Amino acid sequence: MQNRVSSHTHSLEPSDAGPNSAQLAKVAKGNIALLAMFTVMYLVPVVLVSETRVAVIAGALFVGLFGVGLTLIRVLPLPARRNVTKLQGSFIALTSIAELIAVLTGLGIGFITDAWSPFGLLLVGSVAMHFLSLTIAYRRVADYFALTLVVVSFVLLVVQPITPLWDLWAIAGSIVAASTALYIVELSRFLRRL
Repeated sequence: MQNRVSSHTHSLEPSDAGPNSAQLAKVAKGNIALLAMFTVMYLVPVVLVSETRVAVIAGALFVGLFGVGLTLIRVLPLPARRNVTKLQGSFIALTSIAELIAVLTGLGIGFITDAWSPFGLLLVGSVAMHFLSLTIAYRRVADYFALTLVVVSFVLLVVQPITPLWDLWAIAGSIVAASTALYIVELSRFLRRL
């Protein structure tokens, strides 16, 4: 039952055969709290950058990308309601679990080897996989936009065009934070429709 509830959390309408509105609302509110925590976590490197200019750029990226995403989801029409298949729901749940494993693995590598670049790659790479699963299942404007942002952030972490690492993480993190903040809006819209 938990996987069904989790996989329906991101849908725009409750399913007749799925969990009731109260269950969906409870899970959605829990996910909003998690997304808020992740949004703040992704923005933490902004206060640890080497110079103020990088913090300003990171902040502007967050606000600008969030604004563009918000405009897109408000202006473009809502897609037709999609019934998530069992396979799609399982992929969403699996990628969610993979995020936790990626974080623990990245932290382990960092603490053991003092190499922290893999942590960012594992974290953002697993987030990209999770957003891909949401995009396949729901195909909403927010899904496509958030997936694009996270892929851009992942490419930045692979190429590493910015040094030191905190500056790179501030820029990449602000991009990912814009996508998680956008999902907070999407889930809030979902709650209003229940």
